[in-house]
Amino acid sequence: MNRQSTGSRKKRSFFFSLFDKRPYLKEVSEDILKLLFHHEEEGRRPRLTRMASEIGCSQKILAAAIEHLRNYADIDSNLVLTQKGRQRALVLIRRHRLYETYLAEHSSFAPQEWHSKAERVEHAMDEAEEERISRLLGNPRFDPHGDPIPTKDGHMPIAKGQSLAGKMQIPGYARILHMEDEPEDAFLKLVKIGLYPGAILQLLEETQDGLQILFEGKKYLLSPVMRSQITVSTSLDVSIISEELDCIRLHQLPSGTRALVVGISDLYRGAGRRRLLDLGFVPGSIVSIDLRSPLGNPTAYLVRGSTIALRHDQAAHIRVRPISANKNPL
Repeated sequence: MNRQSTGSRKKRSFFFSLFDKRPYLKEVSEDILKLLFHHEEEGRRPRLTRMASEIGCSQKILAAAIEHLRNYADIDSNLVLTQKGRQRALVLIRRHRLYETYLAEHSSFAPQEWHSKAERVEHAMDEAEEERISRLLGNPRFDPHGDPIPTKDGHMPIAKGQSLAGKMQIPGYARILHMEDEPEDAFLKLVKIGLYPGAILQLLEETQDGLQILFEGKKYLLSPVMRSQITVSTSLDVSIISEELDCIRLHQLPSGTRALVVGISDLYRGAGRRRLLDLGFVPGSIVSIDLRSPLGNPTAYLVRGSTIALRHDQAAHIRVRPISANKNPL
């Protein structure tokens, strides 16, 4: 018995020295907690043969991290989270999504950069920094992608909606509730189209290659992978559908046409968004083209009595609804 106890101590001593020399093993163990949490939420069983590639580590490091989690009673022998492990996972998810929201509101990083940066910071953030960021952001309930942010006491708001990859009524309409940021290449395609949580899609046709949609006056084909990254609601008010389908982006506004500013894309955050608002591009403002440069970019817009020059990539974030000549804009 003493021999076994000594062996156990040696094993644990070796294990902890391994962690002391390789701090990134702590990150791997925390990534495992998050992965198991998401698997359980989706009703999937984890596979050891795939976990290393999903996390991005070697099998040797994965085995050491799993042993660590078992020793600390964060998971059981069947790779199921204990209550303690689940709470740790929720803390990590909360810090990740808070930091993504922070980057969206207070940085100039592109949407596709938020996730990878939050992946690194979540492991280093402490409770005080978590609280500071949450207060700065006004204790948000959802991140920029539409994902619910766990509360400080470990409660996860229930995500609503259905996957766009599921059975949909076609033709029909759907409002985007959430856009998954992984895999990144498919997410980039969604961002390039201009999709964002809150956008309304007209569902046109199912094809062998995917789902054809109409968004802001243009047709797009969403591949099966792109569809699987979008969560939608199909409970929409008819009047809202009509108004949203009339919207275009400011850079698409024809010369000689006035338009009502509807809003700024939810994916455009931070200083750039605040600058556009300060310049007068707020919901309800009337805007028109004052002057086009010889090359067509930038374009000078007349808004709230001032002439403001914007590049196409800036104007593309502003959603407007063209005003008919015989129609009251308000």
